[in-house]
Amino acid sequence: MLVTIPTADRDFEAYVRETYVDGSTPATFEVLIRADYPLAVVRARALSGELFTVWYVYRDGRWRPPDEDERRPEATRVRHEQRDRPHESGRGEDPSM
Repeated sequence: MLVTIPTADRDFEAYVRETYVDGSTPATFEVLIRADYPLAVVRARALSGELFTVWYVYRDGRWRPPDEDERRPEATRVRHEQRDRPHESGRGEDPSM
């Protein structure tokens, strides 16, 4: 089971489900989705006695409340044409950091 955070981002949820490959580990799946969501983090839930696997997929690398996403509408997905282009500083850094 894949749980995407933030839960309100249906585009991210669809992307995660479309990108998932059977046999992936959280680490290999994280590498795949970071091509478009560079801050994404994938963590397996580890509850004692749980009979099924749950992965949390954090778009921004952390949990965030659903209403926070509504206050910050800018896209966090890297557009393919931007991915290979360095930041204006010439160092390829994310300007929001």
